[in-house]
Amino acid sequence: MEQNNYTDYTDEISLRELIEIILKGKKIIAIIIIIAMVISLLVSFLVLSPKYEASTTLITSPITSKEVEVSSLKNVADIINQYPSMTIETYKEQVKTPQLLEKVIKELELKNEAGEYISISSLSKKITVSNIKDTNLITIKVNDTDPEKATLIANTISDNFIDLISENNRRISEQAAKTIEEQIKIEEENLNEKSKKLAEYISQNKSVTELKNEVNSIISQLTSYKSKLNDIEKSIKTNKAALVVLLGANKGVSSINLNDISINITNNGSITEEIKTDISKPDELQAALLRIKTTELETSLVKDVAEKEALDIKIQELQTKLKETQTTLAEEEYKYNSVNREYQLANQAYNAYQQRHKEAIAAAAAEIGKSSIIVSSYAITPEIPVGPNKKLNLAISIVLGLMVGIFVVFFKAYWKDTANESNK
Repeated sequence: MEQNNYTDYTDEISLRELIEIILKGKKIIAIIIIIAMVISLLVSFLVLSPKYEASTTLITSPITSKEVEVSSLKNVADIINQYPSMTIETYKEQVKTPQLLEKVIKELELKNEAGEYISISSLSKKITVSNIKDTNLITIKVNDTDPEKATLIANTISDNFIDLISENNRRISEQAAKTIEEQIKIEEENLNEKSKKLAEYISQNKSVTELKNEVNSIISQLTSYKSKLNDIEKSIKTNKAALVVLLGANKGVSSINLNDISINITNNGSITEEIKTDISKPDELQAALLRIKTTELETSLVKDVAEKEALDIKIQELQTKLKETQTTLAEEEYKYNSVNREYQLANQAYNAYQQRHKEAIAAAAAEIGKSSIIVSSYAITPEIPVGPNKKLNLAISIVLGLMVGIFVVFFKAYWKDTANESNK
């Protein structure tokens, strides 16, 4: 029965009643708020030590590595020898590395009350690293109860951060150089092997140049023989045509005046005598002369045909030889190009690694930190503390006191009402 009465009470409560409860308990709320404010002020002024913030700004130049497609040994050497990729975010993460913080702790002899070096995590909590939006500026902020110490820590971190980037690059470059040195030995052995193979091939086989000269010589002979063949074929054609004319004339009646014919006769090859002969039968003389001319043409024709046949055979032989030589040339060119290509690739790889080794040594000696990071502004000793924020703490205490006060007032009213209902 008592439970039902309480349920009816909570169901019938209104906003007006809530406000009346708060107004009735305003003194309690005010007292609790004042107490919270006093505690906040006491903690801010007496318990919490003032904190000072020193800030330094760095200008960074991001280092990006090019994407290299691995298609040759030269590309592999490029990848090995790349600078480490350093973006703004990478720089920010590097600022709070244990290696850097430990160096700062020992350099500045940062110790606790017990005289021991503070932990890396303790120093890390004092440091805030941020990036100014849309810029390549990095801000390093250090909070400490001692303004001079905060300034010293901030500036020391900035200087050591630059040295850290250079040191990391030196170690990476030295490792790359060591890796490349090992690869150079492998490439040198490979180059020597390919060089020997090329030398053996050249000593044991006809050179491509020699074969090319031989091909050119055969082509030249073929051209000469074909030219001669063309002239002989023309001569054969002309002689055949002349022979046809002579043979046709021998069958007909001659209209040549043969009353007086002089014949030149060579005596012993040096003295020429002229003999005049009277011919009573001119047709017989004409036939004799035609037979002589026909015989000359036939003899020349036989000679030309024989020479043509000889040239045909020689041309056929040369064409066969040319085909064989060209085939040999193609095979030797392929073999030579294969062996020479392997040698050239080995030589290029060896030279590429040699060049990358020099670049790695140069990179190891380079102060990349100093060239990619500049301290824009060193920290200045702060005069005004940034904490504790007394106004913020006071505001928080007021809100917290108000919430606690309202809770106490409502709890008191609830307890009183439930007690009355139980008594009834």
